[in-house]
Amino acid sequence: MCSSDLAFALSLSYREWPVRRDAWTHCARVLGSAATSLLLVWYTAPVGDLKVDLRYVPVALVTLRYGLPAGLLVALGPVVWRLLESDVGGMVALVNALSVVLLGALVRPSLRLKQLRLTQWPLLLVPYLGVGLAVFLVPGARPLAPWLYVGMLGPHGVATLGVLGVLSARLQLLRLTFDARQLSRQDELTGLGNRRAFDEHMTEVGPGHQLVLLDVDQFRHLNETHGALVGDRALRYIAQVLRDAVPDGAYRLSGEEFALLLDSGSEAQARAVVEGVQARLADPGEVPWANLSVSAGLATRLPREQPSEWRHRADEALYLAKANGRNRLVFSPNAPRVPALAPGSPGEIRPRQDRKSTRLNSSHRCISYAVFCLKKK
Repeated sequence: MCSSDLAFALSLSYREWPVRRDAWTHCARVLGSAATSLLLVWYTAPVGDLKVDLRYVPVALVTLRYGLPAGLLVALGPVVWRLLESDVGGMVALVNALSVVLLGALVRPSLRLKQLRLTQWPLLLVPYLGVGLAVFLVPGARPLAPWLYVGMLGPHGVATLGVLGVLSARLQLLRLTFDARQLSRQDELTGLGNRRAFDEHMTEVGPGHQLVLLDVDQFRHLNETHGALVGDRALRYIAQVLRDAVPDGAYRLSGEEFALLLDSGSEAQARAVVEGVQARLADPGEVPWANLSVSAGLATRLPREQPSEWRHRADEALYLAKANGRNRLVFSPNAPRVPALAPGSPGEIRPRQDRKSTRLNSSHRCISYAVFCLKKK
């Protein structure tokens, strides 16, 4: 029971996937295994003049995972403990510990604990082959020595498989959780990050990063002319171009709208990235999704600026890029609001309204006109 509880406690040191590989975490696991080996000494089962326990399981596992020096460190505590109890018991513990560490180091190149195959399970018993040989030297235990030896070897092997099983289940759970989280943050059609991943990333980046919103020009015409399947193929091609340009910062927000989060250092470098994307999409070809164009709006995050404000500035820049001829990049600082012009005058840029607000405004005008007519009568 103690070994299973301690295996579960050790498994909790793995908290994320992919597993961290920093030195401090490895040192903490080795020290935790050393403490576990000492605690297992308390669960000693006396068999005549012998004491049987599972103190060498952490020694073997650490040796197989981290090598001989780490195994010697974990074995030091139990050996000193037994030496303080008796000289004979201490010498037996020393021989057993050295055999576990040396045999474990010998078999270590042939084992990969993270990808352990069923055919490799017998190799897990090799580090314990030297444990229990002392029973053949005890006069009163010689008639039962073979049975006692097998009886000591078996529990060590079972306990080792149990610990590895708990750790494997923990790692598999972390991996499945990571995969599920990645799928929930990934656009199904293009494989880019989706709106959820984009919103999370926006809250993580600081001032000086660039946000680029991109919209495919005349995409509805492409869909109506060639069909939805060609439109989907075009979106996947655009996603690949964006992924090549910004491997970890490309997102599909909705329909034909995409986003890039850049840490280019300057707006000039960010502009070079966007222009490279536009140039690649404009390459001529025979496929329907060749010679595409995208409009883009770029905004650099300001100190103490909220993500919603940052995106609003990029969105306004994108709107000006679309309204002023498409297939261009507009920077937010260079995109002030255009003053009101006479209706129908050249270059007029109207604020965007959604369909719902337009319908409400039309209904309001109709109601106002009806009320005016009633009063006139």
